Amino acid sequence: MSEADGYYKDRRRCATERVEAVTGLDILYDDFQNKTLHSMQASDFRKSCGQIYNCPNGQSGCTTRCYLFDYSAFLVMDPDFLTANALDKSQYEYVTLGRKEGEVMKHLVYHHKFFKRKESQDFQGSCSITPAQPKVTLEGLPQNPEDNDDYYRNRGKIPKFHNDFGCIQDVVSYSADDNALGPSKMITGNVSGPCMSGFYYVKALPQTNLYLLVIEDWLAQKQTLFYNFNCDITRSVVNSGAYLIINGTCAHKETQESTLMGTCPKMKDVPLKCGFNQASSLCHERFFYLLLLLVFVFRMVCPTDLGAHL
Repeated sequence: MSEADGYYKDRRRCATERVEAVTGLDILYDDFQNKTLHSMQASDFRKSCGQIYNCPNGQSGCTTRCYLFDYSAFLVMDPDFLTANALDKSQYEYVTLGRKEGEVMKHLVYHHKFFKRKESQDFQGSCSITPAQPKVTLEGLPQNPEDNDDYYRNRGKIPKFHNDFGCIQDVVSYSADDNALGPSKMITGNVSGPCMSGFYYVKALPQTNLYLLVIEDWLAQKQTLFYNFNCDITRSVVNSGAYLIINGTCAHKETQESTLMGTCPKMKDVPLKCGFNQASSLCHERFFYLLLLLVFVFRMVCPTDLGAHL
């Protein structure tokens, strides 16, 4: 370290701008979240993160929920991560803000223009036949590099089943715009929707790509039916992810048009005559009566001839 020149003489500066080393910190996620939430305790110990209290209208059950999300709206800290099943990675890996708080995400995208929506096509995507299911046990999973190189797993004439297959996907992502924070470097808003209601604050953390989201008076809306379809739709509209394109995409189009006009011979229209023959009902009746007459004559003649021969 050395002294700075000019106005900043009282401050220290690095002797060189060359990076000498990179350090890292290994900490358990539970400790990280507990220490972070403890540092954000309210000065009056009211409406702190995770605290339950009465709503402004006197209704009970309101709480304060705190999140940390990154530049792409992926959650880094979520209170539900502490109680998530360790074998179900979908509960804590690649969880987006839109999936957890759809109303807030929708407000940040369309009202404050804080998140910019981006769409792209992935022609080398990977889709699955059946949705991913949480693991029940760790049995059968490779525990060491030797298990990954096991020859007998891939041995045999019949190939093993693969749930994944190549496909074309529509990739939806979001990116934050710090200019939308304004001079106060903070966004506030009040939301009320089919999932929840509350008053939220969004604040950027200095020298990081993280943002702090605090929702006060958070109250979950009671569902009127057996499933809250409106809440699921609200979250899916602003959720990131890759989705299978079934009928192709306009992004994969030909640069020039081709036609066979003038190449093939002209088609000649040939009129076809349509006709059919139908027997009259009178012919059927005559044939039926004639058949009855023959049977009657045969029965009358045969017994006489048989007695004469005897």
